[in-house]
Amino acid sequence: MTTNPVYKREMMVSSRSIRLPLIVAGFNLILAAFPLVYMFVTVNMSRVNAQINYATFLNIFKYVTIIEFALMLFTTPALTAGSISTEREHRTLELMLTTKLTPAKIVIGKLEASLSSVAILFISSLPILALVFAYGGITVISLVCILISFLCVMFFAASLGIYASSISKRTSMATAAAYAIELVFIGGTVGIPV
Repeated sequence: MTTNPVYKREMMVSSRSIRLPLIVAGFNLILAAFPLVYMFVTVNMSRVNAQINYATFLNIFKYVTIIEFALMLFTTPALTAGSISTEREHRTLELMLTTKLTPAKIVIGKLEASLSSVAILFISSLPILALVFAYGGITVISLVCILISFLCVMFFAASLGIYASSISKRTSMATAAAYAIELVFIGGTVGIPV
């Protein structure tokens, strides 16, 4: 089985960039801030009241998953929206199209590389999600269900970013289009039950 050359090139370029480590650090810093502050306040309240309310620790899991879901929706289009439009801006897309690669292989290679970058964010956040296991109350099945839904969200948001990148001539327009399309889907999903 051969590796897609577009995927190989994109991964080599992104591994040499400082951008991805900064995004991972910022993502996990934002994600870890809430549970650590929440746990600190809960433990200090238990010192004052001499009671420990374990139900509040279950709220940590709920809020962390909501925050991570929102961060995934926010960062994934930013990582993927410039995939094809950047090639168009640098005038290298025409060169790629003259190779033996089909347009489908180019898009799939870009999508694979983008999903790999987002997967790094996802995997790096697992210890923060597992923080709640120290206090109990969360089953492995519920964690697996949340992980599967995060994977679906990652794929959906990455696909939107690639789509917006393929129809836009500039990266800024692609990013704005990806966020606009995502906002319509989120607004529709939330608005329909209401």
